[in-house]
Amino acid sequence: MWRSRVIAGLLVLLCQASRATATQAPGAGDPANPALPAPKADAPQAGAAAKAGPAAPAPAPKAAPAGPPEARQQQPAAAPAPDPCEASQSDQVVASEALPKLCDDAMPKVIELKEDLIVRVAGFDVWASKHPADAQNLLLYINGYPVKRLTARDYEKDEVRLKLVRHPDSRAEWSELLGEPSLSPRPVTLRLGIAGHPPFDGSASVELKTMDGWYLAFAGAAFAGLFLLFVMIARGSDLLREGRMPVGSTERRPFSLGRTQMAVWFFIVIASFLLIWIVTGAYDPLTASVLALIGISAGTALGAMVIDANKEAAVDNRNDGLRNERLKIDADVAALQASLAQMQEQHAAAPPGVDIVALGQRIAERHVEIAGRVTRAQQVDDELRALGQRVQPLTSTGFWKDLLSDENGVSFHRFQIMAWTVVLAVIFCVTVYESLAMPDFDAKLLGLMGLSSGTYLGFKFPEVK
Repeated sequence: MWRSRVIAGLLVLLCQASRATATQAPGAGDPANPALPAPKADAPQAGAAAKAGPAAPAPAPKAAPAGPPEARQQQPAAAPAPDPCEASQSDQVVASEALPKLCDDAMPKVIELKEDLIVRVAGFDVWASKHPADAQNLLLYINGYPVKRLTARDYEKDEVRLKLVRHPDSRAEWSELLGEPSLSPRPVTLRLGIAGHPPFDGSASVELKTMDGWYLAFAGAAFAGLFLLFVMIARGSDLLREGRMPVGSTERRPFSLGRTQMAVWFFIVIASFLLIWIVTGAYDPLTASVLALIGISAGTALGAMVIDANKEAAVDNRNDGLRNERLKIDADVAALQASLAQMQEQHAAAPPGVDIVALGQRIAERHVEIAGRVTRAQQVDDELRALGQRVQPLTSTGFWKDLLSDENGVSFHRFQIMAWTVVLAVIFCVTVYESLAMPDFDAKLLGLMGLSSGTYLGFKFPEVK
């Protein structure tokens, strides 16, 4: 019976709690509105329920609406932070520890090496006042390449002035950016930062001018004038030929391979130097390989000239010796003939006391001596004629054939040195155009070039035996 009474009491309490909740004023006891107090429970009923023991768990009441309809409206989202680049300079307030931001507005359309670049960097003045050392070591990122050693020459508010220079530490980056130059500017993307840290926010799209048309026209005209002057002098003189022809001859000596090679490298180096200077403004593009190539070509031409000079001197000495010997033979023959004539007179007179037999033997010996001298004189004359034919200077048969031929015709050692000269010249020119730097050839490749030149000089010795 007591269990029935307890259950009945609990049911009564639940019904009363439900009616109290339904009749509660709006917002009363709402957890969302703590300013309103919750209704107090009926004290006698609470005591009876406590005496009745543990009750069955009641279902959780549904959450009441949170306040009036206007309070239940969704709150608006927080407004995004303003862009520093869009705010005016007077309205900008940048935290001292915040990084600056590169602004795309007020950016020049075209930038150029050796010129000043003025950019707007929001918050740079505030940041620079806190980090003066970093402000003097900025990194300008051009297409992702960090260009080192750029100093902020001066800045006022958010405008920063940078001098675009090609420092030796950033030569590789500028070579990638300026390689294969042309008169048309190329689009690039700029970012700003400091070493060891990510770039600042913001980027700018501009065009990079790789070559100045006026400088190119001036340097091109000067180079073309120099080349044409050289061609005119070479055509009208023996500048590229193997010496001179004898006086009165209308023929021309052949073109010299060594002198032509030296002229080729001379003009290639000059053209490369002018191109690098026009684009980068650098005056020190020469490398050890360039000096080695110039030295090899100059040594080849000088060695060929020395060999030819020694060869001509040897021929002249031999010719002079034969002529002197011929003169001496003539004098000896004349003296022997005079002595023979005197002995023949004595033999014909047959004076007393003269041994006719001995005199006759002496006359016979004189005839033998004279015959020997005459024979030697004929040999000397034959040698002089052969020597004159052998040292007859070669005549030109055309530019390319002259370079590839010697007195025996087209020779492989000449073809070899000419082929290596063409190959290295092509590699040299392509490398300079693509990287704006004169190549630094491997020592083995330079050694091969020197070996070819040495072979050419070695084969020149038997050319004029």
